Amino acid sequence: MEAATLIEARFFGAFERGRGGESAEQLLAFEQLLEDWKGDTDHHHRQLARAGFRRLIERLGKASEVGLRKPEELFSPWVESLLAVRAVARRDRLYAVADVVREELVRHGVEVRDNADGSSTWVLRPTTRALVGRTADY
Repeated sequence: MEAATLIEARFFGAFERGRGGESAEQLLAFEQLLEDWKGDTDHHHRQLARAGFRRLIERLGKASEVGLRKPEELFSPWVESLLAVRAVARRDRLYAVADVVREELVRHGVEVRDNADGSSTWVLRPTTRALVGRTADY
């Protein structure tokens, strides 16, 4: 079972780095491991390993639908450009415009945090991340 656990860890490491090819390589290694265990009499561990293998395939399949990029990477150009507009509006004391930009970001699931130095940072709300298809347990 240790070998299966190691392969799963390598799969998830590659997956989190957005490396689909490396993840697929780990699936192939897992398949070979299952093949090597065919004659093993420990049916329980074989079933657990097979379930783990299927779980990895499901995750890679979901990723193929939405991509391996993190949602923040997808949203970043849009959010950063709106934050730049908002910063100019705030600098020029056009607070109504700055508020409209902020409200639009919030409406799309982006939480804006204003810092003491006048800059702004942002995070995606968990519900927005889920809509994009990538969550912590994806």
